[in-house]
Amino acid sequence: MRRLCWFVSIAVFSLAALWSVPTTRAQEASTGAQDGSAYLAELSVKELGQASGMRLQFFYQPDLVPTPAGHLVFVYADEAYGEASFLVATDIAFELGDEQVYRVEFEQCSNMLGDPLGGRLKPGDSLLGFIMLPSALRVGDFFGERVSEVTVRYAHHRASFRDATLEEKENWTSSIAKPQLMTALNHWWEWVQLIEDAPPMNDGEAQFFAERIFPGQGHILAQEEVSPEAIRNAITRVGERRLLTSAATQRVAPNYPQAARAKGVGGLVVVLVYLSQSGQVEDALVLSSSTVHMLNMAALKAATEWRFVAGKDRNGNATDGWRLLPFQFRLASDVEANPAPVAETPPSVLKLYPAVYPDRARRSRIEGTVVYRARIDERGKLIEASLEKGVHPLLDQAALVALEKTLFSPAMNRGRAVKGEIDVPFKFPEDEEN
Repeated sequence: MRRLCWFVSIAVFSLAALWSVPTTRAQEASTGAQDGSAYLAELSVKELGQASGMRLQFFYQPDLVPTPAGHLVFVYADEAYGEASFLVATDIAFELGDEQVYRVEFEQCSNMLGDPLGGRLKPGDSLLGFIMLPSALRVGDFFGERVSEVTVRYAHHRASFRDATLEEKENWTSSIAKPQLMTALNHWWEWVQLIEDAPPMNDGEAQFFAERIFPGQGHILAQEEVSPEAIRNAITRVGERRLLTSAATQRVAPNYPQAARAKGVGGLVVVLVYLSQSGQVEDALVLSSSTVHMLNMAALKAATEWRFVAGKDRNGNATDGWRLLPFQFRLASDVEANPAPVAETPPSVLKLYPAVYPDRARRSRIEGTVVYRARIDERGKLIEASLEKGVHPLLDQAALVALEKTLFSPAMNRGRAVKGEIDVPFKFPEDEEN
């Protein structure tokens, strides 16, 4: 089995190569007029059914950073309001007249740190990044006299580009720090080279990888026809070693909007969440999606409400990091056509590890029964835990520690071990007779 950390062996690529390549006449034509012209488009985004939104601006100046790698379009998000303002870069699309439509892909986007572009914006936040449109797009045929025919779309919003004023151009160029941009472009280019050189995955490796990153849910990639290789490539943006396997203490299912159900829209959204050292979700962005903006937003909102056990490094110290969460939207007809295996006999507890009643909770007379729903794999191993009934953070955490040390036997179906779920209660204090 090839290791998934193949990417550490590649040499660092110098940014100089991005714009030191001699420019051909064909490249000059596709890059646009090199006369200092600049173009701007602006969207006022309001999310459907939510009191949330933001402003999106797009800036393109052909001669600002000329590079044969593509056409560099800058994106700036600000004026966010509400609790569910997220930038989903892959929901952006560009229209070049009636001739071309380009939907932005994950690998063409970056923030100014060289990391994935997107995430949550709180009131007062702003986000600057870039999209590298492919050089094959005939951008130069439109920016200039036909600039109004270049349209940018984001979800159900759209706006045409226009000539930027001198003041707008100066504001943009002064806000883009060239050294920082060079660093971001370096990181982005290194990653592009990594995924281009990535070895292909055979069926066995793909299945192993899917189960590894989505324990107990690896089948959904094949179900939704999402490439494990695409997920693997995207993970290299944050580094596989920073991915955490912390168990969830609280899981929240996304709302499935009626408008999407009515139109028969479903799909898979893979969300990358950033966890603090305490296991709180601090940010969330769409890593991969096979569906529409409305469901992307539903998945992101749900992801921010999940809670996890604090991550640990190799030395046992609390650490921050990333966690992958898949959200599958399936219509009832799809579920009926592809039913999940049903366990004839649910998992059972072989040996319940006693929960320790925290002294602080005892002194404060905090009592009650905590219930966790445990998902058990075919080997009897706990692979996920969700808090079904909480009492107090002190007791909830103590119960989770005990649950992770409890021994289980797997669910059975026709004599075969299968995955299953079981509710496990922990009472504080325990009955005196126990």
